[in-house]
Amino acid sequence: MTTNEGDDAIRDLIRDACESDDSPPPTSAAASFADLVRQGESLTAARRADAASHDYELARTYRRQAEEFRAAWLAGRAREIAYVIQRACAGDPRFSRMSEHELQATGRMRWSKSGHARKLAGLEEEYSRLAKIHLEFAEQQGITNPQHDRIR
Repeated sequence: MTTNEGDDAIRDLIRDACESDDSPPPTSAAASFADLVRQGESLTAARRADAASHDYELARTYRRQAEEFRAAWLAGRAREIAYVIQRACAGDPRFSRMSEHELQATGRMRWSKSGHARKLAGLEEEYSRLAKIHLEFAEQQGITNPQHDRIR
């Protein structure tokens, strides 16, 4: 929350207090203003806690999504390695003379050069970056959650 938003919240409280007919008249202007400032500060703290909680939840969501992209990338690599080994067993001349190690290396290389693998890797990086940013926002706003270290 910016300073302007906090000032706006205080102004809203003052305006609401002035427009309300059911509130008792203030005993002194200084006391009334101090009460309004305290209400504004507690409102600002509540909004800050809500924002921190929201940022923390976003960080968890983005981290989970990044992990799903990573799992999809690893599954694709395993499928490509299995494909290369299957082709070698079927007698494909491109792969038939390769050792097991060479077949696995070829499968890994073929997968890493594919467009789908690059897309998944890019998405994992992007979502990991977003998770880190939102976690830092939450920490900056003072959230304390013992599980927040798990998403780094």
